[in-house]
Amino acid sequence: MAVLEQVTDQITDATDKFFDAAESANERAHGATKNLVARIEKGDIPFADRVAKIDVPFADRLPEVKIPEVKLPLVDKLPEPQEAVDAYFGFWSKGIEANRAFSEKVMNRISDAPAVIEVPSKKAPAKKATAKKTATKKTTAKKTTAKK
Repeated sequence: MAVLEQVTDQITDATDKFFDAAESANERAHGATKNLVARIEKGDIPFADRVAKIDVPFADRLPEVKIPEVKLPLVDKLPEPQEAVDAYFGFWSKGIEANRAFSEKVMNRISDAPAVIEVPSKKAPAKKATAKKTATKKTTAKKTTAKK
């Protein structure tokens, strides 16, 4: 086996392991995030309950302030939390796949390259063209005096 093939095989194996690890991490993070979002939506997180039960005496001393209602445009067009999670991790998954495909193409190009690279023969150096010097006629500038 040629050295180039050994090197490309090792690089291919390493990149496959890297992309498999990236895909696995993306899938685990996707699952964990979907689970967390579902728990938040259900109110199933005990930490949120504990924070909500904290007595804040300072807030009780504040005068009651009427908060104006703010209407945000296109709020109804926003995705649901689970859809947003799927879109986000789907985006990363497509990026990982695109990187994998690019790396495979690069490695295929390298492995398909000829083992011996031909070096072009040295040619005689080309003669440099010399520019002809043309004689230019110098003119003398006349001095004029300003009239008063």
